[in-house]
Amino acid sequence: MAVDPMPRSPSSANCNDARSVDAQAAAVVPAMAAALAITDVVDSTEPVVVTSDAHFLCEMQHEGVTDKSYEKLGEPIGEGTYGTVWRARCRTTGQTVAMKKVVLRNERQGFPVTAIREVRALRKLDHPNVVSLVDVCAASPAVSSETGVSAGPGSAYLIFEYAPSDLTGLLAYRKQRLKLPEIKCLIRQLANALDFCHMKGIMHRDLKPSNVLITANGELKLCDFGLSREFKGEGNYSTRVITLWYRPPELLLGATRYDHSVDVWSAGCIFGELLAGYPLFPESSELRVFRKICERCGVLAADKWPDELRRLPQWDKFAPPATADGVCENTAAGAPSPVIWQDLTARHGAASVELLKWMLSLDTSKRITADAVLAHPFFSQEPKACQPSEIKINQHLSCHELDVKRHREKLREEKERQRLRPAAVAPLPGAAAAAVLPAVAGGGQQAAGPDAKRQKQLP
Repeated sequence: MAVDPMPRSPSSANCNDARSVDAQAAAVVPAMAAALAITDVVDSTEPVVVTSDAHFLCEMQHEGVTDKSYEKLGEPIGEGTYGTVWRARCRTTGQTVAMKKVVLRNERQGFPVTAIREVRALRKLDHPNVVSLVDVCAASPAVSSETGVSAGPGSAYLIFEYAPSDLTGLLAYRKQRLKLPEIKCLIRQLANALDFCHMKGIMHRDLKPSNVLITANGELKLCDFGLSREFKGEGNYSTRVITLWYRPPELLLGATRYDHSVDVWSAGCIFGELLAGYPLFPESSELRVFRKICERCGVLAADKWPDELRRLPQWDKFAPPATADGVCENTAAGAPSPVIWQDLTARHGAASVELLKWMLSLDTSKRITADAVLAHPFFSQEPKACQPSEIKINQHLSCHELDVKRHREKLREEKERQRLRPAAVAPLPGAAAAAVLPAVAGGGQQAAGPDAKRQKQLP
């Protein structure tokens, strides 16, 4: 389907001369609409290029040009490979929204398939725990000061309802400590969102705390469907999905035939992170993440793994280094067990660990479904889940993953400045000290050294 991504009328051969900048910007949205009309978006990250002139107004009202409709407020609240997100205000209604820029490098490349997937998925997912797509609009392309001609196709923006926090920000604000009723409330909302997505035949394929928004009222909103995929049972799909820490073992081992159970594993990783207060599998490579799964789930011996996974392409490369009795060769003698189940049982009870084990089942055929999560006894036992409005949230602070990163960077910079400050002059003995004292008496306070207490690393 490699054709022109920008719809043109028959007389628009020299469109840069014939159309105004605003008209070019407005044409971006119909181009996306035409891409959305494709019945099957391939499982890749290559741009989708189309020729259809179908107009987006038939599906959703949009206000045309971004700078006339929305005003960006402050710094970006999210950045990623596929776009940047700002908090913004609608100039017409005053509503606070989130603006996600769709990167359009040039006309011939077309729309990123991630944007196409996201819009298509959200048009099918009208649910209280899934973020709402409010609008789709365009931004005027830059105009050359020398030629007066626009450069490039401009930009498209997806406009979403705004949430002041995500789960990463909430955990940082609460110093990784949530009460069990709050955890139950959040996981129940997450399972509700996933159950609805799966019922509609959509896999999310990028579940992680930063893609779980939290409103000022404590309502959970699942967002970022750029890697989502429609499915009908198992299919032949890409393995290059889901952020590494939350990627299930079957994808690490190279499975290309999988279903919505991959989302349940990712949700289980989030659940475990809420219970433990730290990410379960925080490593920098696929092999290291796989080894961490072996350690923390207590499956160090190869014979504890399902035969289905042992037949996958990467098994020989990833097979756990274990002795016959299942003791990891890299574990020092006498060291405490890295398996997490016992510690979490002591802290949160057996029901929470039972549910977590079902969500993190290595056997995909036995991994619990999202609707079964909702029916698990974990939610009926005391303490019961609190109401969303009872979750302790800073009502007046934007707290997203990018805000957390900026805060950490400021702390690092401040520590570095303190480290580089000159050391105070050491006191001199006897008369020499008395002679020097008047000269330094008005010199101000001695600079404090770096904080000796090491900051706990957040995900």
